[in-house]
Amino acid sequence: MQFTKNSSKDKIFSLGTILKILIAIFIIVFGTIVINQINLPAPDKQIEKNFTK
Repeated sequence: MQFTKNSSKDKIFSLGTILKILIAIFIIVFGTIVINQINLPAPDKQIEKNFTK
């Protein structure tokens, strides 16, 4: 009985894993850029703080 070594499963970072990591990084960076582009208006009213005891 011979043992055959499958070398493709021994790779730590295969092409599929690297591709998934790059896609995840791209989505995070793209999401950050899109969120920073949203221009939310500042509140018009002055907020009063009431300190009652």
